[in-house]
Amino acid sequence: MKMTDISGGDLRANNDTIGATNVAQLVAAGAETSTFAGMVRFILVTSVTHAVWIAKDATAIAAAAGGAISDRVYLPAGSTGIVLPWSGDDVWFVNATAGESPSIYVVGWY
Repeated sequence: MKMTDISGGDLRANNDTIGATNVAQLVAAGAETSTFAGMVRFILVTSVTHAVWIAKDATAIAAAAGGAISDRVYLPAGSTGIVLPWSGDDVWFVNATAGESPSIYVVGWY
């Protein structure tokens, strides 16, 4: 899918490295209050250094994945090019393996 096929092509990017292992945090490299400067409909995960869980909010990142509509999503180490439907302006992440300090890079578009 090309990013502009079903959107206006308005791209927003952000990245972060986990600050404290085993503690969920917002993807916001410059201490922003949201990952993107506006709502996005899709995200493209361009790079993940270590395995992570991602979710749309802090509540969902803490819950185990179980098939509900807003459950957290597992991304294995080295993930790249993964496109996910999204609905919001935040991406939360936490390391999936205890003690690791992953970095994640995402692009969002509406």
